[in-house]
Amino acid sequence: YPARGGSGHAARGTRHQSCGGLRMNIHEYQAKQLFGDYGIAVPKGQVAQSPDEAVTAAKAIGGEANVAKLTSVAAKGTFQTYGVPKKFQMEVYAQAPASRAIVVHNVAGGDIQDVTDGKDAWVKSHDILTPLPFMERTGGEVNITKVGAALTFPAQIKTLLTQWRVSPPATINDNDYTVVQGTADGKIPVNLYFNDETGLLERVVSFADSAIGYAATQIDYSDYRDVAGIKVPHKMILTWLDNKAILELTEVQPNAKIDPKVFARPEK
Repeated sequence: YPARGGSGHAARGTRHQSCGGLRMNIHEYQAKQLFGDYGIAVPKGQVAQSPDEAVTAAKAIGGEANVAKLTSVAAKGTFQTYGVPKKFQMEVYAQAPASRAIVVHNVAGGDIQDVTDGKDAWVKSHDILTPLPFMERTGGEVNITKVGAALTFPAQIKTLLTQWRVSPPATINDNDYTVVQGTADGKIPVNLYFNDETGLLERVVSFADSAIGYAATQIDYSDYRDVAGIKVPHKMILTWLDNKAILELTEVQPNAKIDPKVFARPEK
């Protein structure tokens, strides 16, 4: 069986006192291949040694033909912010290549709209919540928002970022990840964590310039479900400098017809 040390690498063969045997010096992917040879069901996954291989593996597992056809998504669900027990009704609209609108309803009697049109990004709310009902995103915040929107469409992951490279592997909560890094604007890195067992993207860490230097924004993806032959995450946790938000989808419609006005900049 695969025995791993704290670093995530295969453990050396050592005496196991409780069973009197030796631990095998074997990696997880090797164990899965061995199990598969003997007809034992294992999660579907592929090992990637380069950015191209990681992207190809992720697309193949999600159904590359189906992924390539995905051009828009309309979804409903709930939005919950850190420290607030109430879940607010939410709608999400996304259009390839990188437009997205998140609309959260009835927050203190009004709606909040977090939008990117693929070029610019902004947040519109009402004056009960903030003295600035319209807030333009700037700098690295724009890149982070655009990356999050573009990742709705996995077929364009490869062209989304530049200067790709494979980073050292990571182990998170006893799960092993292939980490692929690119840059959104040629200088600020974006790290993508692909689960070694499933090949699915489960974490994105990106950075934006702030008053205290580069601040990280982390998006965790989970609860993947099949939607029209594509693996779609139904839970996303966004963590940034001073807050956290949980988005849970209850209904997802692929290739939905979306009114372009959803992504239009409102009159100030």
